[in-house]
Amino acid sequence: MWNFIESKELINPRSTLTGRAPVLRPTKHWYLPLGDYEKWLTKWILEGHKDDWKTNVYGQCKSWIEAGLLPRAMTRDLDWGIKVPLPDAEGKVLYVWFDAPIGYISATRALFDELSSGNKKFSTPQESSEKCMPTIGRNTGKPTIRVSSILLAKTISYFIVSSSL
Repeated sequence: MWNFIESKELINPRSTLTGRAPVLRPTKHWYLPLGDYEKWLTKWILEGHKDDWKTNVYGQCKSWIEAGLLPRAMTRDLDWGIKVPLPDAEGKVLYVWFDAPIGYISATRALFDELSSGNKKFSTPQESSEKCMPTIGRNTGKPTIRVSSILLAKTISYFIVSSSL
């Protein structure tokens, strides 16, 4: 499945920086209930992209969906990042791979708004594109399959459904 190891399951864990054992602390996190969306993800990924996704990406997603998707944490206990905007969420930030897909959508919307208005402040930077813009392409490798294929798909579907209401 997702091959997660719980912290309590590690044998004699030690910090590579300090050599000390980690300290387990009680905490609360918010989760995206991916299992609630298995039917939608099955249709969108397994039926809709069987022939146009890379074999390894499709196969990995298929195995996760068929094994049953687990809830995915959307928050972290950090002092940097996008703060969770809830009253009882002090010290919590959004998990970067939950936040990033929202940023992709926002940046794309801002780009098209800018292009359609003629105000090309960011869409046509002063420097050459090789220096300041990353290559745009679809690069889904094994470490990012879960984020790029399952979390991003569900996040985007939420915005599409919400904006059409």
